[in-house]
Amino acid sequence: MSAMKISGNYAILLFTLIMCVLSCAIATAGPFEDGLSLYKKGDYLAAQRVWRPLADRGNIDAQYYLGFMYASGQGVIQNYDVAAKWFEKAARQGDAEAQYNLGMVHEDAWGDYATAVKWYAKAAKQGYASAQYYLGILHEEGKGVPQDYVASMQYYRLAADQGHVEAHHNIGVLYLNGLGVPADFVEAEKWTRIAAAQGHAPAQHNLGLMYFNGNGLDKDQRQAAHWYSQAAAQGHLESQINLGILYTKGLGVSKDSVHAYMWFKLASQQGAADANRYLGLISRNMSKTQLIEAKDRVKRRNSKLK
Repeated sequence: MSAMKISGNYAILLFTLIMCVLSCAIATAGPFEDGLSLYKKGDYLAAQRVWRPLADRGNIDAQYYLGFMYASGQGVIQNYDVAAKWFEKAARQGDAEAQYNLGMVHEDAWGDYATAVKWYAKAAKQGYASAQYYLGILHEEGKGVPQDYVASMQYYRLAADQGHVEAHHNIGVLYLNGLGVPADFVEAEKWTRIAAAQGHAPAQHNLGLMYFNGNGLDKDQRQAAHWYSQAAAQGHLESQINLGILYTKGLGVSKDSVHAYMWFKLASQQGAADANRYLGLISRNMSKTQLIEAKDRVKRRNSKLK
């Protein structure tokens, strides 16, 4: 169970989240707000025409938004070089969001971890939680800086103090594995549960494992099944496999080959070789009616996961 880094095209997701926060927070009137109104209507080219001269004159918000538009390809061809140029103009004026997003461009688009650390650190000093979290990730993985689990824990705690759910989860992982701190199942359970209660699938999976194995908790297969179910419903592959096994053996749940088939099939659709093997074994003992029902459940569950 390694600490979690947001996977996939996470840079754009984070840019979008920041944009939502920023657009709600800005209350200034004038040309910038005119551009913001156009932006919210989806007229990105018109918004850019309004913001470009403002950005050239040093308007931080206009520079930030232009950076975002080029990073996400809104109204323009996606161009990380141009995005970084505008983010850096705002970042050098001390804007924490721009510093953070400039770090994201260097890390996610270019793999320049050392420069990403530099800009994350500037945003982190201003209390920017996501920058603190990513500094924790990079120190844990030894990217752009020497690997340092103690520093990683320190950054995760700063982010967690501001409610950063992934930081809560990662603190739990470090305690579970004794990285940067003495191994402590009680602390691991506490931090993992905080993240799991907020719907964080990897934390829900880890809490299920802790209940199943009795790590810091009394062994409880029903609770393990509960938390695996929470994570599996969000598409967590390992939880889907584990839940399939529980249904196959009747551990913490009633033995049910239809449910077992469903979870194994969902996992196999994500490319899990083990799930295909389990499917082959369980389907041999299922009736035609059970297989039809199981496949229907897979179809319905897939529609919920979309």
